[in-house]
Amino acid sequence: MRWLPLLLLLLGCDPAIPDGNPAPASCGDVADGEQAYFESDVQPILETYCAWCHWSDKEGEDRHAAPVAVNFDDYDYLKPNTFLTWARMKDGTMPPMGRMPSTEEYRTVLDFLSCLDAVREAELADDDDSSS
Repeated sequence: MRWLPLLLLLLGCDPAIPDGNPAPASCGDVADGEQAYFESDVQPILETYCAWCHWSDKEGEDRHAAPVAVNFDDYDYLKPNTFLTWARMKDGTMPPMGRMPSTEEYRTVLDFLSCLDAVREAELADDDDSSS
């Protein structure tokens, strides 16, 4: 019975993937300084949980089947893969093993990825409007 409090603690602690879709209060900070925000707030989380597969210096078996084009050590690598990354984190398939991000860390990354998609969609809409 001495293990029961520990079991209850483990069952009730982070990590938990946040409920609902990312709904950041404002994407303005991301749009205005998205690379700086990535480097200061998002990249350290990705480095902790994703670097062992999704880093550009990983090759072959060291990538553990991670797609070669999906790397998180550089903003330019992450940007084209925002939706796929968001979907895989949201459905709980990434990270696949090992230490898991806390709810707050999940929220930081998911909100950032959601903002990147929103900013990219706005840019595409502007491009479509200007070409017509």
